[in-house]
Order: sequence, then C-alpha cells, then structure tokens
Amino acid sequence: MGRLLHRVRAKATADVFNKFKGEDGTFRKDITQPSGLLSLYNAAHLLIHGEPALEEAISFARHHLELVSGSLMSPLAQQVKRALHRSLPRSCKRVETLHYISEYGEEEGHNPVLLELAKLDFNLLQHVHLKELKAITEWWKNIYDHIGLSYIRDRVVESYTWAYVIYYERCFELLRIIIAKMMLLITILDDTYDTHGTIEECRKLYEAVQRFGLTLHDFL
Repeated sequence: MGRLLHRVRAKATADVFNKFKGEDGTFRKDITQPSGLLSLYNAAHLLIHGEPALEEAISFARHHLELVSGSLMSPLAQQVKRALHRSLPRSCKRVETLHYISEYGEEEGHNPVLLELAKLDFNLLQHVHLKELKAITEWWKNIYDHIGLSYIRDRVVESYTWAYVIYYERCFELLRIIIAKMMLLITILDDTYDTHGTIEECRKLYEAVQRFGLTLHDFL
C-alpha cells in the first residue's frame, strides 16, 4: 500500500514500517521471508527527501537479501537478483514486464487466462511502438537526405528508447514522438558544434537559435 501511495504522489508517511521494528527502533532480525524482504526493498526505494526510515529499510532489506540470494529458487531468485542490481521503481517498466510475464507462469496457482491476456497486451503495445519507430525513422531519413547530414550520428533508435522508457503507455504516442524528434534535433546541433562547423559558423548558428522566429530562414 505504501508503494502504491507513493506512486500516485499521495501523502504517505514512513510510519507504516514501524510494525517491522522492535522496541529499540531498529528493524526486527526475525524478518527473513525473502518475498517480504523483496517487497520492502522495492517499496522503500520510492522514498522522498527526508525519510530516513526508508533509507534504513533499504539497507536492512538489501543486507538480508544478499545473505539469502544464493539459496533462492526460481523465479524469486531472478527477481531478487534484478532488484539488487536495480530496484523495481528505478527499472524500465517494459523490460520488467517482459521478465515477470515469463516468471509468472512458474508461480504456483497462476491464472493461465490472465497470463495469456498479459502476453496479448504486451505484444499489441509493442506493435504500436514499432509503428512509431518506423515513422520516426522515415522522418529522420527525409531530413538526413534532404539537408545532407552525413556527419551526424544516427541515433534514431536511441532517441526513441529514451522516450519509450519514460512514457511507454499507449496514450502517450504523441509525446514519445515529440521527445524522440527533439533529441534527434539536439543531436544535429551537438554534432554540428562539436565536429563540423567552424567557430564563425557556430557563432552564427547560436545567434540564429537565440533569435528564432519568422526571420530565421532569411538570417541563415
């Protein structure tokens, strides 16, 4: 519940973790269930500034997870390994979803219908992402060929990946495309300044950007 409240930016204090502490204020040493420690570890990584209790929870859970990581069975072993490398709130959600879909089928009592729906939803959204990447690639190729950008790095996939990692949901299609195109335009400026333009050309380009407006084309 604490993790959910933090995700939606609701006001939630760290007091919910007090039930896991002893009379001396430290986390109880008898909290050793690996799945519970993993949930505590991931939830605590949603901390905000000024929550020392969650910082303590991270250290406590990490220490005990490292102690038991070598003796865990699949799929919990893989989940703990990934979390210790990068906690769930800081991971790429689409990559983590792909991992969990394959691991959910190994869980006792899993719902086969729910698993198939999850696979279908993942594949449908992936198809949307591929269509967007194709459209951005064609847009970039048109600019590249028209202007003559042979000195510019081809970072189409990298730029789209940045947008995709931040906003992967279907409803953010336009936002992903805008972010990817902005990063590609920034790449043009970056490479022009670093490897192609003379000092005088770069100075003029800088002045043009600063005076960006209706007269930009004539100025260049």
